[in-house]
Amino acid sequence: MGTGVALELWHAGLHGLVLLECARPRAIRRFVVFSEAVFEGAARVEGLEARLCPDVAACRALRQSGEALPLLVDEDGTSLRELRPQVFVDATMSKKARGLSPDMADLVIALGPGIEAGRDVHCIIESFGPDTGRCLWQGQALADTGIPCENGRPEQRVGRAPCAGVFASPLPLGGHVLRGQEVGRVDGVPVPAPLSGRLRGLLRSGLPVRAGAKVCDIEPLDHVPLDKVSPRARCLGRGVLRAIAARFNLPT
Repeated sequence: MGTGVALELWHAGLHGLVLLECARPRAIRRFVVFSEAVFEGAARVEGLEARLCPDVAACRALRQSGEALPLLVDEDGTSLRELRPQVFVDATMSKKARGLSPDMADLVIALGPGIEAGRDVHCIIESFGPDTGRCLWQGQALADTGIPCENGRPEQRVGRAPCAGVFASPLPLGGHVLRGQEVGRVDGVPVPAPLSGRLRGLLRSGLPVRAGAKVCDIEPLDHVPLDKVSPRARCLGRGVLRAIAARFNLPT
């Protein structure tokens, strides 16, 4: 979701962005995430590039040049002391406060449930249901069902790790699979495709996973592009924009 938020902010003219990422991202929709820059050095999504930076100084230089979005590996947010952002957005969807505090920036925003607006952060962006994208300044967002939904219909399209271990797959991201086909393995235990379609998401091989973690995502419809950020991610990004506009009295 963080990539969708970053794209919406960028296209709204907010170009002073710095992306913080963990050392081993486990995103599965790798065509549409800036976190791939951690492994590849750079990642381009919908024409906008994010580039891995070694330190805060390099982030500042790249941000000033405008050549690409700076991305820094910083799991604990220690760089915030140097970056001193006006706005901090937690887009991890972790369902945990994870040390969040309203003191981290003038405006601290988080996406989704498990975090309380007015206590852990200033604002929560609703991430589920008919009010997706709504700004909440008090309380918590609705709990996510954990069931992917397409065109209003719940549909089991996610393959999950059958056990804890290291994931490996010989298949290409975007390739076609049949229901029941082996998508990959976790420590030798097969992961079957939950339905037929294209691999919209596939975890990078060599990453450790816990039992039940998402390792693949199937797109059953051939006409749906795999290189576009989801409408839900864009909606959350617009919610972040509304929160920024409300806090700093900016036009919407």
